[in-house]
Amino acid sequence: MKEYEGAVAFIDILGIGALTGGRVPLTQSDFSAHKHSESSTQSHHGFAAKLLVNFRRALLDIKAAHTQVNFAQLSDSAFMWSTKPLPLTNAARALMWNVTQNGILCSGGLAYGGVIEPDRINRSIGAFVLGEAATKAVHLEGSGKGCRLFSDDELPAQVLKQGALWTDAFQPIKNPLDSTLVDEFRWYLHKAPLKYGYDQIPSNQQRLLDLMDLVTRLRFSPHFRWNTSTEEGLRHVATSVEALSRSSASIGDGLDYTWSAESITPSLHSNRSDDARVRMLSRIQEAINDHSPAAGRHRRKHHR
Repeated sequence: MKEYEGAVAFIDILGIGALTGGRVPLTQSDFSAHKHSESSTQSHHGFAAKLLVNFRRALLDIKAAHTQVNFAQLSDSAFMWSTKPLPLTNAARALMWNVTQNGILCSGGLAYGGVIEPDRINRSIGAFVLGEAATKAVHLEGSGKGCRLFSDDELPAQVLKQGALWTDAFQPIKNPLDSTLVDEFRWYLHKAPLKYGYDQIPSNQQRLLDLMDLVTRLRFSPHFRWNTSTEEGLRHVATSVEALSRSSASIGDGLDYTWSAESITPSLHSNRSDDARVRMLSRIQEAINDHSPAAGRHRRKHHR
């Protein structure tokens, strides 16, 4: 066995248990949103299988681009691990962007610590990992609601040691009920890799445009209608929208697109369509572009 200090991420698809247990009232619009053909099996298990196939496709895409990271899918969840914390964190970030943009709601945990894996393994039935970091990552996944990644306090320190330039990627969250702390890796603020040349860092305007694309997908896309069909799923989606949109204020240069969970919950299930998403996103994009410094300079020049 190989034993070393490394980083582990555990990523889980939210709602699969309720789906395969038949507790989600699926409609034809749900099958259509996820491109089930009319000839395919339109059942709860068939719907779940489609999600798992798309999840696996996302894992393969991210694996091809992150060669320093190991991957293993376990049905509706996956482990990712590496001796290098920064590549592991970037792979988790890229995976969350991929799955969310493609209509799969996931959450996860990340941790740094002891990792154990076999020296040699027959990968025909998949790889596996265990150890302190893997155990912590699984536990951290359940630290909160929504499509978020929660971390132990050691991983951010290790990532910064490796030269990550983003200073707002990790944010401590305090539970007011018991004063416990957990770090959130705010993957949604960083579509670009965490280690990036200063001359190539995307502008706050571009980061806000990317963020609001995610928020409007969660808020309006038919992909997530099935998630909002149950009380637990509705809570996950509402929390996702609030957490992501609340972060707009930190990069919006005066713009704040926060949607509270309480305000959107009553219409979060019924008001879903691609047209509604496009209309809302177009309005937001126009406001962001008009608010940019470049747009301001253009207006001042035009009105001289």
